[in-house]
Amino acid sequence: MMMDALKCNGEIGNAGNQFIQVENEYGYYEKFYGDGAKRYVTWAAKMADSQNIGVPWIMCQQYDAPDLVISTCNGFYCDQFTPNSPNKPKMWTENWPGWFKTFGARDPHRPVEDVAFSVARFFQKGGSVQNYYMYHGGTNFGRTSGGPFITTSYDYEAPIDEYGLPRLPKWGHLKELHRAIKLSEHALLKSEPATLSLGPSLELLPHLIHEEPPIMTKNADVFDDGSGVCAAFLANLDEKTDKNVVFQNVSYHLPAWSVSILPDCKNVVFNTAKVGSQASVVEMVPEELQPSVASPSKGLKGLKWDIFVENAGIWGVADFTRNGFVDHINTTKDTTDYLWHTTSIIIGENEEFLKKASHPVLLIESKGHALHAFVNQKLQGSASGNGSYSPFKFKKPISLKAGTNEIALLSMTVGLQNAGGLYEWVGAGLTSVKIEGLNNGTLDLSMSKWTYKIGLQGEHLGIYKPDGLNGVKWVSTSEPPINQPLTWYKVVVDPPSGDEPVGLDMIHMGKGLAWLNGEEIGRYWPIKSSKHEKCVDECDYRGKFFPDKCLTGCGEPSQRWYHVPRSWFKPSGNVLVIFEEKGGDPTKITFSKRKTSSLCSHVAEDFPMVDQESVSKVGSGKSAAAHLKCPKNTLISNVKFASFGNPTGRCGSYSKGDCHDPNSILAVEKFSSCSAPNLTYDGRSLIVDGQRKLLISAAIHYPRSVPAMWPGLVQTAKEGGVDVIESYVFWNGHELSPGKYNFEGRYDLVKFVKTIQQAGMYMILRIGPFIAAEWKFGGIPVWLHYVPGTVFRTDNEPFKYYMQKFMTFIVNLMKQEKLFAWQGGPIILAQASKNLNLTLIFAELFLFRTRYSELSIKVENEYGRGYYEKFYGEGPAKRYVTWAAKMAVSQNTGVPWIMCNQDDAPDPVIDTCNSFYCDQFKPNSPNKPKIWTENWPGWFKIFGGTHPHRPVEDVAFSVARFFQKGGSVQNYYMYHGGTNFGRTSGGPFITTSYDYDAPIDEYGLPRLPKWGHLKELHRAIKLSEHALLKNEPTTLSLGPSQEADVYEDGSGVCVAFLANMNDKTDKNVVFRNVSYHLPSWSVSILPDCKNVVFNTAKVGSQATVVEMVPEELQPSVVVSPNKVLKALKWDIFVENAGIWGVADFTRYGFLDHINTTKDTTDYLWYTISILVGENEEFLKMTSRPVLLIESKGHALHAFVNQELQGSAYGNGSSASFKFENPISLKAGKNEIALLSMTVGLMHAGGLYEWVGAGLTGVKIQGLSNGTMDLSMSSWTYKIGLQGEHWGIYNPDGLNSVHWESTSEPPKYQPLTWYKVVVDPPSGDEPVGLDMIHMGKGLAWLNGEEIGRYWPINSSKDEKCVDECDYRGKFFQEKCVTGCGEPTQRWYHVPRSWFKPSGNILVIFEEIGGDPTKITFSKRKISGLCSLIAGDYPVALPKGGSRNDKTKPAAHLRCPKNTLISIVKFASFGNPTGRCGSYRKGDCHDPNSTSAIEKVCLGKNECAVELTEENFDEGLCPGTTNKLAVEVVCS
Repeated sequence: MMMDALKCNGEIGNAGNQFIQVENEYGYYEKFYGDGAKRYVTWAAKMADSQNIGVPWIMCQQYDAPDLVISTCNGFYCDQFTPNSPNKPKMWTENWPGWFKTFGARDPHRPVEDVAFSVARFFQKGGSVQNYYMYHGGTNFGRTSGGPFITTSYDYEAPIDEYGLPRLPKWGHLKELHRAIKLSEHALLKSEPATLSLGPSLELLPHLIHEEPPIMTKNADVFDDGSGVCAAFLANLDEKTDKNVVFQNVSYHLPAWSVSILPDCKNVVFNTAKVGSQASVVEMVPEELQPSVASPSKGLKGLKWDIFVENAGIWGVADFTRNGFVDHINTTKDTTDYLWHTTSIIIGENEEFLKKASHPVLLIESKGHALHAFVNQKLQGSASGNGSYSPFKFKKPISLKAGTNEIALLSMTVGLQNAGGLYEWVGAGLTSVKIEGLNNGTLDLSMSKWTYKIGLQGEHLGIYKPDGLNGVKWVSTSEPPINQPLTWYKVVVDPPSGDEPVGLDMIHMGKGLAWLNGEEIGRYWPIKSSKHEKCVDECDYRGKFFPDKCLTGCGEPSQRWYHVPRSWFKPSGNVLVIFEEKGGDPTKITFSKRKTSSLCSHVAEDFPMVDQESVSKVGSGKSAAAHLKCPKNTLISNVKFASFGNPTGRCGSYSKGDCHDPNSILAVEKFSSCSAPNLTYDGRSLIVDGQRKLLISAAIHYPRSVPAMWPGLVQTAKEGGVDVIESYVFWNGHELSPGKYNFEGRYDLVKFVKTIQQAGMYMILRIGPFIAAEWKFGGIPVWLHYVPGTVFRTDNEPFKYYMQKFMTFIVNLMKQEKLFAWQGGPIILAQASKNLNLTLIFAELFLFRTRYSELSIKVENEYGRGYYEKFYGEGPAKRYVTWAAKMAVSQNTGVPWIMCNQDDAPDPVIDTCNSFYCDQFKPNSPNKPKIWTENWPGWFKIFGGTHPHRPVEDVAFSVARFFQKGGSVQNYYMYHGGTNFGRTSGGPFITTSYDYDAPIDEYGLPRLPKWGHLKELHRAIKLSEHALLKNEPTTLSLGPSQEADVYEDGSGVCVAFLANMNDKTDKNVVFRNVSYHLPSWSVSILPDCKNVVFNTAKVGSQATVVEMVPEELQPSVVVSPNKVLKALKWDIFVENAGIWGVADFTRYGFLDHINTTKDTTDYLWYTISILVGENEEFLKMTSRPVLLIESKGHALHAFVNQELQGSAYGNGSSASFKFENPISLKAGKNEIALLSMTVGLMHAGGLYEWVGAGLTGVKIQGLSNGTMDLSMSSWTYKIGLQGEHWGIYNPDGLNSVHWESTSEPPKYQPLTWYKVVVDPPSGDEPVGLDMIHMGKGLAWLNGEEIGRYWPINSSKDEKCVDECDYRGKFFQEKCVTGCGEPTQRWYHVPRSWFKPSGNILVIFEEIGGDPTKITFSKRKISGLCSLIAGDYPVALPKGGSRNDKTKPAAHLRCPKNTLISIVKFASFGNPTGRCGSYRKGDCHDPNSTSAIEKVCLGKNECAVELTEENFDEGLCPGTTNKLAVEVVCS
């Protein structure tokens, strides 16, 4: 099954560069298994081979491995290893660069000189693959360690330490070794080695790779193919004496036990014993636990601790009773470390020890691993085995009393056996218990009746988990008990400051387990090693290594610190839980940050240089150098020691020798001085460290996708030529109630920013706090509206207080994470290396954003000062703007602040533009750069509306015009729109999809050709960047609607933008005596003022055919073992129409919907009952009374006597509506239940927070007494749904109601919850939930909010287009499609939300649908298209020049793991149509298809030039030839 999964996911079998292992080091243990061992090895090899994975299988340390698999070596040295067949490569699967630790033992270390020696020798002797076990050892979190007695730390002294930091110099020295080997790779693989003796007593011996070499103390292996390619490895195997050797008439110095590598057989680029890489001094810097803002004790000096103490012995009901002892592991089955053995004994009053000062002695023997002995709830002592020997004996005096004495022995495992012959049969636990010193001699309790209890009570109740914290009664205190056994401690803390890795310092605790936020930190046990062991101060690397050779830490704890990953911390409210077995001092627990406090380098003049990029550059004459590089966000601040001469010592304890240059420190200080980055701006651009920047930015909103998508989205943007990622900060997603913050999951802002940083990109962070963004309530928390006296976005004290508080919190969070430039953070590193990661943070004070107003006002209108001010009064609005600007600047972020569409933005805040076009925008000061914060490449959708599209030709035109007219920063809003998951959409009536027709679609796929055409535009702009930023433009008229802007400095650097603003007619213009063709409404870019590399209207980028491929819901294996069952098992729960449980309240008349629900739900029930007399005329006739309802919005379902009578709703233009429907009434009492619904909250507009929703009038017409007006009657209210209240969509709330199971779920039934357990759809394509056959409601997967669904159709009478004319100014209704079709049919379900099986899909259907027709649909690119003409521009290559003979080409590239399989259409000539519906013209090259097939079939990507070699260019004289292609990828 695992192999099938890997193959299906494309993890194996495609790249051809993997190896898969079967069995491990079995050769060591065959003797334990007899004759069956050989049969097992053969079977395992055949079984592995039968998997048909297409990559080799290996067996480690299996010298008789069958031919089907490769035998490999594990060890400290594998240079002498020979595979068991000459046809198998020499592979080293485990080179141990360190060793593991056991509790109570010393720390093992393997010197890097020896590690490097072993690797170099391996490749010297014909090795092909070498693997470090471990390169990063990591942590045995929880109870995962083996052994027994393996520590929780699995650091392994690996090149990357447990905390993820490079271990220096080990990591650096091996990096240099790897580079030297790679420089030698060609020679190593192309040549057979000749082994030469370099010592007087050894002889020349040709050596083939698979032969056993002779033993030599000094030798060379030379790889020379006779053509000049040559590499040599010179080795000195003497472990005592350095040697000078002669090789090819040149003398070389070889330290003892070392290898020198000469990738050109001349120059030494690396010697294993000469470690020139920097070393580091790493410290664990303690930081006291800080009470959390989520804790009531935040203002107190001490922490608030919660305490729960376990009973020593049986808790609850005993598990069983036995005479004698059972094996510990067989009993617990590793569900816990702990097993209680309890018994009671009676002590007579005449026992002599009661009259004396002596105590009886308890004698215990155990197979392992550890034990705590309790008598009458008091700890009497502990004992344990060790990593060498698990069994142990316990012998201690104990306190007994006259009468009954309870003996409780807590046996413990400390990891299970992880290797050895028949290791699974190795047991643990007690074997004997006796008491000496009684009147009757020794009391043997070994075969007595013992009562057993598995585990701890706190474990059983899961009190370390967030959902189990309240499983016991905790006792709160500010002074937790010290040195008390069997005690659980719980404390709520803030994370430690900074972003360094974190360890939990448990030096003052005894032994136990620890958790943070339910995550298992693991076993802690700071037990010390013996002081009497043999430890070393400095290890001699020379000679063969073994685990006990270089030990340190005698008399110190084997493990003091326990790794707590940063990702486990929340911004506040972190729950740390400790279970202490035998007693410690929790007040001394600290978090410790792992910090590199200083760096060292020790390099000599004869050290080799390995910084060359290729063999050809080896020996370039460079001198050895000391290289120092600080961790990110830190600078070299102090030169603590420097000595050039003959210094001695090691990192942290260097001392000067008798030869010392007194200028050493000055020289080092000169080269290590650094300054903080300087971030400024002027009227032309932003200036970073003196460098002007033209920036292309892309809006990607972190809550509108999921963390698993973030790296891919950011990378796709980067590949699209984007420099900057922009996002709002979503206040109402973060501050759920005053002071209660959420930064988890989709709201993990810091993780998102760091994802951008890791991609090496800048960021614009728009803190807001008002964002609009089609996000509910414009991003401002709903609760703030209900703070007395609050009015949003004006000179209002409550609003300003909470706004400043939140903005300060976000700014401080960014400072804490060191993401601002002035902190010496990422920006400054740009000067150190072009490959370093850069993050630039802008903070945006977003006050008067006007894009929402575009719904009712023409697109070309400029919005700014006064648009919203009229709602607030000129005075309060102006004061608010001024206050907000001053407040923002006072945050001291060190980066510019901006205001969108605020043309009176006070200095130093930069006013910016939001619109479809911003080329004519000018900032309000000549000292501010021209910034475009929102270029809308598409538009949002509303339920019941059509699909808006903005042609890429027009988007590109707007961007080119902006930079043509002096623009400096341009941001696409949106570049990836994403999804309004849950109930986050604004509007009202904004769809769950926020696709926005953006360059990256809702599902994370590039939208082609939009993404590709803009990528080419960005490249053209970047080619022009230097000239644009260094020069002032000259504008030349080229015609009535045509112009050129030329940026030229007189030195030959020249850029021109040629624009045709005519929206009807193409034009030929003359620029610098050359004629250029300009399509209407287009811009051509000439980065050298000669060659057109891009025209906005000529789209040569490939297009895609994207389909939503349905896949029926598949029952999960969790549901039924019968995987082939046709029918799913559905669980059904039906809501009552009206009041459920107890009514919330009763009022005369109607309350506002939003003020009542406060957005805790979309739903509000208004219910009333009426009496209908038996003599009503309508009861005797066929007519029915009519229910009349008026509502402020947004939607309504009307029920009478539990039956749905009809529905009504507003729309995106007007939320209010009227309902008029005949209803069925009966004689007697009739229950009327009206379900009012919101469909997103207002997100913009003057005083928008006061816009209400809900019923305003209810009448019934057609009664004998005329119209019955119920508007002011007594109405009973219920907020929300019963299923919502019980959280039956959440995994922990699924069983809160009684579900009815069926294989035939009810169809078209309102108010119905459907639950079904399914497998994920196959493949790895993005997934949408197809709800076309459902009505309206909400959907969840595994408790995650998919969101509102409503496949309502748009009107057939809307004006839709088949093809959009890009020419002329765009507005949102210009190019709409989808008339008469659902506004949204598919609903994005992120792949990361799926589990391998047992996925719980929950649907709440309001009005009725057919759940059996719900499907998952996979978003697949099924085909590619390209339409390109002979006059399309050809982009300049990276070098900046091109061959005049270069022709345009059709570029086609399939998605990963697919190939071009069919050429569906191809025509060179004058084809017409568009992707998916191309047609041949009257001029067509009949060889078109074969020409494409020749170049493209069977390939992932191809390029076909429009050349006479490929096509008949003479077919269509007098016209420009085109090539149209459509292919299928599979």
